[in-house]
Amino acid sequence: MLPSASAESGQPHVLIYLITSDTADLQQLCANLGAQLDSTSPAVMSFPALPEIAIVTHSQSQIDARIVQSCDALVVALDGSSGVGRETFILWQQARDQSLPRHFLATNTVHGRADFDELSAIAIRTMEPDLMIRYLPIDSDDEASLAGIYDLLTSEIQTGTAPDWITVSADPEHIAITSTAREELFDHLAYSGLDDATLANHQAGLPISVTKLESAWLHPDVVSITPIDFKVGIRVFSSWIANLAPCGCRVWQTRNQQLMWRMRRSVLEL
Repeated sequence: MLPSASAESGQPHVLIYLITSDTADLQQLCANLGAQLDSTSPAVMSFPALPEIAIVTHSQSQIDARIVQSCDALVVALDGSSGVGRETFILWQQARDQSLPRHFLATNTVHGRADFDELSAIAIRTMEPDLMIRYLPIDSDDEASLAGIYDLLTSEIQTGTAPDWITVSADPEHIAITSTAREELFDHLAYSGLDDATLANHQAGLPISVTKLESAWLHPDVVSITPIDFKVGIRVFSSWIANLAPCGCRVWQTRNQQLMWRMRRSVLEL
């Protein structure tokens, strides 16, 4: 983790590397994520509610493999209006080899050439074969934007934008239509994040509580995708990055740790 200027007091930072398409509007993406651009370093995003998080943002043509060597997580924003370059594939594989936490964002799924399902298929086929899909986008009535997201795990619908969230139970039609996707998610979570005893129960056909599955969802090996559009999806993505945040203090004292600190600070200044 990247220590802050007050690292001596044990206040670390988490450094996330975010890759966007070359045609992405960084200001708009920042607004959609509920983040703020650093006035002194326009490539750096921050979240007022999560001051320990720093996000270095580059387009595909700006990718710097050195950053992924010193960051804590990698996020790739898949754009429905743009393709994915070879450099992104290589960087993702590098992050996989380092066992870094990874996440996809799905943007421009309403007006782009590729919708959410197509972007998810691209991610599975080219970068993350074990991608887990928990949240599905819900289009607005006029199909001009996203109105909310559907949670396959809890069968709930989140509508509205931050901070005015409304969570309601899905109707039977939604549950029936998505039953296959829900069962697949349950299976993937059972094998990746459950303890042996609970997994044995699942294999025996016994039901698993949603609470246990939600705990399994927080496992660091879970890689997922979040639909993002005009602050829809912020709550999901914020929960993911908050899970990366350190839960305890850590003082960097050894020479090697101090060298890593200086290297990461230089990354933010690139």
